[in-house]
Amino acid sequence: MAKGKLNKFFSVIFGCSITIGFLGFVLLLIHKVITGHGLDYYKTGHGVEMNYIGVLITVCIMFIVSIIGFVVKIFIKLRENYLISKYNKKTKRRKYRDRE
Repeated sequence: MAKGKLNKFFSVIFGCSITIGFLGFVLLLIHKVITGHGLDYYKTGHGVEMNYIGVLITVCIMFIVSIIGFVVKIFIKLRENYLISKYNKKTKRRKYRDRE
């Protein structure tokens, strides 16, 4: 394999492992809330005490904000394309002759 293809391969594998790990964490949060341990505290990696319901709400808010950001990005791109096509038309300009 070429070096560029190998880097892409490792990037895809790393991205998939991060995604699978995050989905596993979300499933653990859902399981804890369903079984009645939603208000139990645990320490995060930074030493902050949080409960499972709070983390689940935070993950949901992150998901909703990501969707809103994606929709706004599409809207801005469509608006930009519209303005470019509107004002990028070639117009005929008059040629002014020098009067002597």
